[in-house]
Amino acid sequence: MVLAMLLLGAWLWRRVTGLQGGGGGGLRIEASLAIGSRERLLVVRAGQRRLLLGVSPAGIVRLAALGSEDWPPPPLEGEVSFARLLAARLRREGRE
Repeated sequence: MVLAMLLLGAWLWRRVTGLQGGGGGGLRIEASLAIGSRERLLVVRAGQRRLLLGVSPAGIVRLAALGSEDWPPPPLEGEVSFARLLAARLRREGRE
């Protein structure tokens, strides 16, 4: 009986919170940036649309609708990716 209640509770929790295994219902968080202890900026893809959202304890606000030319942002001039730096470091350590 207890196991059945746990399974029912887990199923209800997934339904209420919108967590779906594998699908997500066409919503996907493409980027997230913490801008405070409890505030975040999110780029969310909803179907073919991308939205910039501000999330805080007070709620969620749509800040902008991003066009295809807005996302992903172009790399900054002279920007070096973390992956490239890590690969170079690993190559150097392999030689030493």
